[in-house]
Amino acid sequence: NTEGWDLFTQPGTSARKQQSGDALRIEVQQIATQDWQVQLVRNKFSLVKGQLYRVVLRGNASVPFPFSCYLGKASAP
Repeated sequence: NTEGWDLFTQPGTSARKQQSGDALRIEVQQIATQDWQVQLVRNKFSLVKGQLYRVVLRGNASVPFPFSCYLGKASAP
């Protein structure tokens, strides 16, 4: 499901989000100094203890740049 995802960019960065069928395409046009300055975020969804989840990322770039992936809770329970 591609609904509920938000793209956030910090000053000095540029990116856009496009839906393509059952996938999201994120095109980053400009990066700044930190890899977290462009973020794809999904809030307010539940994870079930013991349930297996799979996140699939595919990417390519015309030039090397830092990239990270994080899954976690952004606030106290």
